[in-house]
Amino acid sequence: MIALIMKIVAVSLILLVGSSLLGCTSSKITASETDISSGPASSAQTLSTPAAEATATAQDFLIVPGERVGPITKNTTYNELATLFEETALTDTVWAGPEGLFNLPATTVNLGEDRSFQVVWLDQARTQL
Repeated sequence: MIALIMKIVAVSLILLVGSSLLGCTSSKITASETDISSGPASSAQTLSTPAAEATATAQDFLIVPGERVGPITKNTTYNELATLFEETALTDTVWAGPEGLFNLPATTVNLGEDRSFQVVWLDQARTQL
């Protein structure tokens, strides 16, 4: 029963994070705009450093149902969040489950005013979404 509730919570969280990320941008973003490899090849568009690649990935707000919300997938770990959004933007917290039946570890990602979201983990090690 708890496993079913946790799956429902995980799906709800993905929808919640997806809808909050969708509101983080003031203009519509299409798949072609978020795919940095789809434009004409020029040296100005080439990402040459890991930091630049992480920044470009962190700016990805594309939601693909069942696959990802921006750069976050079901396989994303806490360490990957720290790489994508910088450790200083992460705050560990606890998410209260429905009706207070259980608590789950969570991480709030604060990207500035109106650009924050919360990731709820299924394990204490913060490796399973």
